[in-house]
Amino acid sequence: MGSLSKDELLSGLTNLISSKATATVNDVIRSYQDKHPDVEIEPELREEVLEQAISNLTFQSGHLRISSISSSDNLTERFNNWFEEDAKSSLVHTINIILDPPKKVH
Repeated sequence: MGSLSKDELLSGLTNLISSKATATVNDVIRSYQDKHPDVEIEPELREEVLEQAISNLTFQSGHLRISSISSSDNLTERFNNWFEEDAKSSLVHTINIILDPPKKVH
């Protein structure tokens, strides 16, 4: 059994990043709104958060070892393990920073 081609790896990784970033953003926003019911998150902010999350996760994915991946299932498994162990907490932290503006000092 051979490895996935570079194009297959790139396409699969791009899809995984987008999917995981979107799901994480949605989860963090839901949690944030539960804690701050009086705060409305505008569509522009949602879009900014998603763009930053995808960018952050894309950058972090440089640490993911994807050589010799033999199937898309193997790529998904390796990505999900890496995300949970190494990337998720940083991504959630970044999203929360964007959602929670600095407090104004009077």
